[in-house]
Amino acid sequence: MYKIILFSEWQSVPEIYNQYIPYDIQSLPLQVITTSLMGSGDHISIDFDNYYVYIGLRETNKIYFSIQHCVKIDVEYEKIIPPDQPTTIWEFEKTSTSLLITINGTKLLEIDFADYGKYCKTVWETEKEWIMFLSYYDTASQSYKKGINRGKSF
Repeated sequence: MYKIILFSEWQSVPEIYNQYIPYDIQSLPLQVITTSLMGSGDHISIDFDNYYVYIGLRETNKIYFSIQHCVKIDVEYEKIIPPDQPTTIWEFEKTSTSLLITINGTKLLEIDFADYGKYCKTVWETEKEWIMFLSYYDTASQSYKKGINRGKSF
């Protein structure tokens, strides 16, 4: 049985693993704090209404991204964040056409759903109503909270 969690400020991720969290990602970005070093081999794993975003902090100078039904890609991070900086704020911002992922305010990756095929577009353009941090994959997420709506139309 799952418990529903409501929140307004930073919340501990390990305390809510595998629980449905009502979240309108189309209206407000999701922020996640990690303290894992780049290259640590740790992972972030977030389920958005049964479709996941998986991020691997590889033991190289790359971050592995898997956006379910869309793309699997490695992105170099050395120019974005020093490998010895332990605290990182990740932000996930979803519109009806794309998913933007930033690190400490710097754009890292933007996935335009239409660029990755009909199924990617169909799955990710729909509104997402909840999130869930997956304990069996997520070893990096420490806390999360609602981001700031920067006046963008969603």
